[in-house]
Amino acid sequence: MTFIVEDGSGIYEANAYAGRGFVGNYLASRNRATAWETASEEAQKAAIIAATDYIDRRFGPVFLGQKLYEDLTVYASNILQITELPVDGDTITIGTTIYTFRNAAAVAYEVTIGTTIGEATGALAGAIAGTGGGTGTLAHPSASADVLAGVGDVIVRALVAGVLATAIPTTASNPKHVWDYSELIGGLDEAEQVLEFPRTVFTGIPVALKQAVAEYAERALAGALMPDPEVDATGGSLILNRDKVGPIESEQRYSGGVVQIFKKYPAADRLLLGLISSGGGVIR
Repeated sequence: MTFIVEDGSGIYEANAYAGRGFVGNYLASRNRATAWETASEEAQKAAIIAATDYIDRRFGPVFLGQKLYEDLTVYASNILQITELPVDGDTITIGTTIYTFRNAAAVAYEVTIGTTIGEATGALAGAIAGTGGGTGTLAHPSASADVLAGVGDVIVRALVAGVLATAIPTTASNPKHVWDYSELIGGLDEAEQVLEFPRTVFTGIPVALKQAVAEYAERALAGALMPDPEVDATGGSLILNRDKVGPIESEQRYSGGVVQIFKKYPAADRLLLGLISSGGGVIR
């Protein structure tokens, strides 16, 4: 799972306002971290992404200010997923540069495997940056790399932003080392930030926003924040469901109005009051 936390710089790929550490600390300080700590890393990430989605969809139109970055240039990228520890001789190719995993790197563009997938990906990222690898390894001429939060995930980005004039292909010799695509993709000459924050009237990502993410994420572990409403064939929402026994009788009533989309979470909602315009209505 791609999980990228917005740090206030308008990261185009960002899909979260807070990291797992922030959410865990927030809940722990309130003696509510048991369910969070027992959840898997992937479940925690999914809950934070769901919380971020919920905030933007529900409150995006009424947040103060405007999106701060509306003229971003986006770097083409690709993600390598190493799901199995490399063996001696496995190769990763980016453009025309070949990186070879070795038990002990010696010559240029060899990468020391290490004992864990995390060590292998870290060594590969270092070799791409020119700060690791065998003697004589230089930084890749057209790409950079970072290890993502997920074990085994490395994101490789083009050094030049925007649409690539020449494609940078990516391959791997081991079928357990999988690229999302066959080349770096997604470069844009102009783009708007994906999330509602950062915004023009705030500095970075407000603490209250991250706290709200923690509140919503805790709830997202237990179920959908935006469940589909129960409706009849005409789209009316269910407002009464009554069963009577003796004689058996059932009754269901549906409204003819608009179905309410957003469920309310007062403890979380009120954290966002200071970020919402006075014309944005009242959070009840």
